[in-house]
Amino acid sequence: MEAAIRWSPHSQQQSPHFIVVDVAGNRLRLCEVEHVYKSTVRWKQLAARDKLPNFTAFDWSKTHEHFVAIGSASGEASLLEIDAARPNSDLTQSFPIKHQRKCNSIAFSTSNLLATGLDRVRNDFCMNIYDLNVGSFTAQQEPYKKLASSEAITSIKFFPGHPQTLVAGVSRQCIRIYDLRAQYGTRQVHNLAIDPLDENYIISAGPTGDPTHYTRYTHNLHYPWYDPQYGHDESIRVMAFDFILDLSDTLKTFGVAKRRAKEGYCLDCKKNKQIVANDPWLVGLWELVQRLDDLAKDDGMVADGVDLSYLGVAYIWENSLGGKQNGYRLIGRPSVSSPDFRNVICEIVQEKEYPPFQGVKTQRPEHRQLCLAICGWTFSAQRIRENCKALIEQGQYYKAIVLAVFKGHKDIALDFLKQLVRQRLLQNIGLGAVIACDTVNKDQRELCEWMAEETEDPYLKALLQYFITGNWETVAKIEELSLVDRVGVALKYLDDDQLTQFIKLVSHGARVYGDIEGIVFTGLGERAMDLFEHNIAKFGDVQTAVLVMARTNPLYVTDPRWDYWKDTYFMQMQTWRCFIERTRFIVSHNKVAKTRDGHCLNKPFPRQITIRCMHCQLALARRGDSLVPLADPPPLAAAAPPSALPSSTNIVGSKPSKPAPAPQKTSTPSHNSGLVCPRCGRRMPRCGICMMWLGSPDPATIGGAESLKDEDHEARQMVFCMTCTHGFHGHHARDWFAKHKTCPVPDCQCMCGLLR
Repeated sequence: MEAAIRWSPHSQQQSPHFIVVDVAGNRLRLCEVEHVYKSTVRWKQLAARDKLPNFTAFDWSKTHEHFVAIGSASGEASLLEIDAARPNSDLTQSFPIKHQRKCNSIAFSTSNLLATGLDRVRNDFCMNIYDLNVGSFTAQQEPYKKLASSEAITSIKFFPGHPQTLVAGVSRQCIRIYDLRAQYGTRQVHNLAIDPLDENYIISAGPTGDPTHYTRYTHNLHYPWYDPQYGHDESIRVMAFDFILDLSDTLKTFGVAKRRAKEGYCLDCKKNKQIVANDPWLVGLWELVQRLDDLAKDDGMVADGVDLSYLGVAYIWENSLGGKQNGYRLIGRPSVSSPDFRNVICEIVQEKEYPPFQGVKTQRPEHRQLCLAICGWTFSAQRIRENCKALIEQGQYYKAIVLAVFKGHKDIALDFLKQLVRQRLLQNIGLGAVIACDTVNKDQRELCEWMAEETEDPYLKALLQYFITGNWETVAKIEELSLVDRVGVALKYLDDDQLTQFIKLVSHGARVYGDIEGIVFTGLGERAMDLFEHNIAKFGDVQTAVLVMARTNPLYVTDPRWDYWKDTYFMQMQTWRCFIERTRFIVSHNKVAKTRDGHCLNKPFPRQITIRCMHCQLALARRGDSLVPLADPPPLAAAAPPSALPSSTNIVGSKPSKPAPAPQKTSTPSHNSGLVCPRCGRRMPRCGICMMWLGSPDPATIGGAESLKDEDHEARQMVFCMTCTHGFHGHHARDWFAKHKTCPVPDCQCMCGLLR
């Protein structure tokens, strides 16, 4: 280019500045626009820099208004000052390079980094990054970063929002993004995979057999004083001490989900609240799910052939079952219209014997009553008094008083306020007089403004804000309050149009930001899936999303995302070795995934393990009085290897004999004992510890349950190692591996005890 105009990134509407870049004349001119009339622009020159070296690139500093940079034809970058207040300034800072070649592009970042893109030269870098925050720059000083070895850089720009990231055109062939935060490159470039829960994360691996040097501690020179195993003698006098956070305490946060799973974090809301008691947001979530369970209990949300179970405030207010209507919500009818939906809500409210709505004038009082029940705003004065008392026991004094006022029971609020003042748990600041008044005068309003500025309690501030403005909409917009309470205020005091707008805006924001309090709007419907998707992207809590949405998937909601989250959670529990907890979840989920006719919508899991006779290859399980038919097992079905059950003459682990067809034998006492194959009569393998026959009587046979009643439950259980295929009695394996790690079978070097 011979000339160009570049607008200043610091220009303002009152004084728009631009620079005329005269490449042919080696000159820069700083100008200001004076007046614009139609297609005519009047401007004046403020400052100029003449007699500059031949340059081919230009950029304006993003942080300093009076600094610009040029890239010369020799590859040298120069920092210039061009200021209207100092028109004669000749300040110049140069950044020399070793091999001269053309500078194709130059760019500033918002963190004062200067990047230059150069033509290609052999054995030298073509992109130099200079840090302008270090002060003066000498000729011997190396650039902050050097990139793109022997690759021509044709264009370069920093991302404004990510000053450590830049994009460059490389070798006229591709566009490349550089992250300056990475100090070193990597050779781990194989097996790239993208995190399916957050696509901003990728993982890679190195080549197979890549030599790696491992370093580990072989001894400790000194143990800390607080070490539980090697602590110092208490007889030594200590003059001063302080606690240091142990690294293991810091890493405990990474095992929160595993700890919760071990403690029984499943579908029981009451137990879940105890497990997550240290997280108030999750406690509130499970309280809301508990209310939805109580409302849906015994078909409490079913009327006129429509099931409204687990729907949120937004669905109820909009007379909607969701975008994808599930057939299980409609009982004996193809669809439901908006008038029919209103009749359904009226019938449910009448069935639950809710009192008439007391609040703002509305055309849909039954909708508001049902939505208030979802929010937990009870209608009984006795229940409100009990809830406020529970809040006071938790130390939330102002919250108890304010919620009583919000729910329309000023008498309860005044009773608790007097009680707390007498007990000196709260100071008498004149709040009772303001609550008791129907209207607030000027002096009381000024007092409320003063108290609102001094207090830090969000609920007290919300109540005072209402006394100051007299507008309930301002209270509903206070984000410091619990979203459930904000929705309750909106349902009770905002008119229909204001409430519709409030639900639309706040519910959309909750879904976008993944706020789990937004479940009060979405319920456990389709919109809740969008909310949990964003919540998982922010916090990675797949566990809670799976457990909460298990109540409606697949009964009311059919979304592949939940199936994917469930499979991910199952893989996590498999990694944690939480096999029993996973089975409990499957059983609990099967109970809630049943239709009205008792049909479970969950597909039964394929057989995980099959124990077969080594002679006839018969599966040893029985179904009733008949044997399980032989079938080609799937690849994972034969969890016990073929050598798991040898013939009677072999110890466990020997090679299997060829399968020989044998006629089905009748049931005999030896067959009922469980020590022989019920088809071919061959004995079970021997225990690798006591050398006695393995096997257990079938409890369904005559005398089977009686013989097992007084025995150890693990005594007759067959336990197999999946690596060496040796088998043991359950109690023998338990006692052996409590003290040993290796397999008890002679000449077997398998570390069975480490695989538990």
